Amino acid sequence: MRTVDEQVAVEQLLDENGAAGFVSVRAAISILRQRVDTDLSDDELEKLVVAAAAMRRTAIQLDRRRT
Repeated sequence: MRTVDEQVAVEQLLDENGAAGFVSVRAAISILRQRVDTDLSDDELEKLVVAAAAMRRTAIQLDRRRT
């Protein structure tokens, strides 16, 4: 279940990195894991980042390796 903490952390991450030209999904997930204690899977965090970036029209790099 997504919490406000995860949403706030994603918004802060996009604020901090959006001007760089694009946001790496792999790096974003790693940063979010450090900042927020969450039970969300990497897939769920990816969806959260992608959705928030789309709302802001921030470019993302879909560079997460799937196993």
